[in-house]
Formats: sequence, C-alpha cells, structure tokens
Amino acid sequence: MACFAQDITRPDNNFSQIGDNDSGMFFNLTPYGKLISPAEAKTLYSNLKGYIPQESDDTYFDESMNDCRPFISAVGGVL
Repeated sequence: MACFAQDITRPDNNFSQIGDNDSGMFFNLTPYGKLISPAEAKTLYSNLKGYIPQESDDTYFDESMNDCRPFISAVGGVL
C-alpha cells in the first residue's frame, strides 16, 4: 500500500480525491498540516463564513488529509 500511495502522489505531495473525504481512519496517528490564521481559514472554508474568532484563536490547524507522506513514513518505520 505504501508503494501504491507513493506512486499516486502528485508533485504537490497530495493524491487526487476520489469519493468522500471521511478519511476512514480509526486512529489518526500522524496528523499532518499547517497552522493558518482564522482569516485564512475563513477564506478557504465557506462553512466558517460567520465565524468570529476570539482573541485566543490566533491559529487554526488545517489538516492535509490527502498527503500520503506520514503514512509512507509510518510504513517505512514498521518495516
């Protein structure tokens, strides 16, 4: 599976989404993403349109669900 995942990975380190994006994970042992500001999150996600950030909300974790690198790395560690 790791070889397949590596083969379907695009140059931007993501794979093309086919179907839903519920991740199908029981445990997410390797969350991968980047920290963005609430303003950036509001521009990326329409469901946050009415969101008013609190003063303590200075960052938002934007998880990259279509990046296979954590999975490939975990398989390499096991093998």
